[in-house]
Amino acid sequence: MKKKLSIIAAVLLLLINMPALVIFAASDILISVGTATGKIGDTVSVPVNISGQPTIAGYEMTINFGGDKLQYTGFTANAGLFPSPMGTNAAAANTNGKVKFIGMNLDGLSAANRTVSDGILLTLNFKISAESGDIPLEITDVTLLTADNSIISVTTANGKILQTNSTQQTNNAPQTNSTQQTNNAPQTNSTQQTNSTQQTNSTPQTDEKIDGALSEIVEFKREPSEQDSKSIEEAAERTVAVAAGTKKPAYWGVWTRQDNKTVWGFVPAKWTEKGISVLSGTSSEYVVVEYVPKFIDVAKTAWYYESVTIAASKLLVKGMNTEGTIYSPENQVTRAEFITMIVRALRLTEITGNTAYTDVKSSDWFYGDVRKAKSAGLLTLLGDTEFKPNQPILREEMAYILAKAAEYCKVSASGQIILSERFADTADIDSKYIRYIESAVNLKLMQGMSAAKFEGKGTVTRAQAATVLVNMCRTFGWID
Repeated sequence: MKKKLSIIAAVLLLLINMPALVIFAASDILISVGTATGKIGDTVSVPVNISGQPTIAGYEMTINFGGDKLQYTGFTANAGLFPSPMGTNAAAANTNGKVKFIGMNLDGLSAANRTVSDGILLTLNFKISAESGDIPLEITDVTLLTADNSIISVTTANGKILQTNSTQQTNNAPQTNSTQQTNNAPQTNSTQQTNSTQQTNSTPQTDEKIDGALSEIVEFKREPSEQDSKSIEEAAERTVAVAAGTKKPAYWGVWTRQDNKTVWGFVPAKWTEKGISVLSGTSSEYVVVEYVPKFIDVAKTAWYYESVTIAASKLLVKGMNTEGTIYSPENQVTRAEFITMIVRALRLTEITGNTAYTDVKSSDWFYGDVRKAKSAGLLTLLGDTEFKPNQPILREEMAYILAKAAEYCKVSASGQIILSERFADTADIDSKYIRYIESAVNLKLMQGMSAAKFEGKGTVTRAQAATVLVNMCRTFGWID
């Protein structure tokens, strides 16, 4: 270990004493700090992501976190990028309220350039020690170093720890039904009427404005004899009017009030000649919105740009930071995160039967969504007593959940494939998932990672998750 540290020190000394460094601009390279949620006493993990695939030999950066609100407990390095960075020890970090990292790719006594793939550079661990609203994590003094004496400039994006026991409100991104993000919920000054004797209609609510709105906010109410439906397939078809001559935007959605009208969420909708056709299962408010998310880490040339943008415009997915500017497309998706996306898409509300898991607590941000998914029968094969919410979801598990979602919504395909005839790696897949993967592939919800391999044990990125959500909604007939 001492020898390794001395090598690192030698390399850094050479770099520091170089008389002339050439600086190259590379605005497409981004280092961003993620977002975590917790309350006082919780230990939370926050990813530091890198994208843009720079060719570098090392990096230096400092992250300010405020030592009076958080207690820094350490970090985990991504072994696939820079496996052994040096970081400020916890005692010094907590005294100064900041932690500095130096990572170097060593080849003997010299640094060697290599291309760094997109992903998590580090994971920082903090214990929340004070209630003070949302706690910013500011990334500063970032330098990417190369073996040919160059410094590459980089764009940075700060992160935040959201306190679940804080009533502080933030803004600038549309609010969804996930407790991980509590920002940019359009506010209203109207007093909503809930007269149970009113007939089914659409009543304009005119005293609230939403950026990009193409319609008034209208309220649909069901007949007094009707009960709010618990699933989309039982919903009634309604029409929301837009102004005559309005052209269909590339990215749009119909948003509906959810969670007791405190947030906006997804609702199935299609653009037709007669207006916007909406599947309305409950008495609620609806608005047609043209919305293009401003994700700075989702390039228009990326293969996933279309899927991520469509999913975000319809509030199927959201950003990772409170400003709604970071999507982290290459980040792995956990079981809890994917279940939250599915519950949002299916608009699950009902909780019945035994929905408990020993590792899912009522204080967890995903608690309600996991219970709804289990109640709907989407999680049966994923475990009886433990859910393992923070474990990256595997492709075979995602296929199972998608197939169960299709069953729940009474969607089926006319034909059927035999997985072993399609993919050569079927033997590597857990046998209990085979028929569900066949269903997911047959419905075109998923496909193989190549023509010959499904890679059931592979993990899922946020870009891939957005793609399958859009596939699912189109297959189910919910979106154009």
